[in-house]
Amino acid sequence: MKSSINDVKRGKHFNSILKLIEMGNTELAKKELRKVLNYYYYNEAALSVYVRLLFMDGEFDKVKELSEEYLDNKEIAYYYALVLKYSGDIEKSKELFKYSYNEGKVRALIQYIVILIKEENYEEAYKQFIKIPEKYALENFGKIPQNQIERDSARDCKIIEESRRIVK
Repeated sequence: MKSSINDVKRGKHFNSILKLIEMGNTELAKKELRKVLNYYYYNEAALSVYVRLLFMDGEFDKVKELSEEYLDNKEIAYYYALVLKYSGDIEKSKELFKYSYNEGKVRALIQYIVILIKEENYEEAYKQFIKIPEKYALENFGKIPQNQIERDSARDCKIIEESRRIVK
């Protein structure tokens, strides 16, 4: 019984942290997340959100430092791969994007495709591109098409457009 009460309190605390983030108070959210992580060192959800906030605030050294220990977490591996990509370690970032995608993170596949396009490896980029689930592409890149041709065209255009935006 005591354990379930603590779980409820933890859940409420975590939800309040998420509200802080929604309101744009990332500094206080990071402070609260550090408290959670000091008490529950490997709280996967808190750790993932904390790494994301560090990344969003441009604290790349802290992302690297924290992430290297937790690369089994697909979310953390994704942000670490982004840091590596921006710092020029393309090969390692490609590995982590592939790993993160294989663990279920579709955004990682898109980042991997962007790297392949930059490397002008269009054949491999296309092979990876067709792995993007249709449902994900439609939810994130456009309206629901009425037929197969429209569906393929919308998916292709939106993903190429998103890739170009990311490349810039």
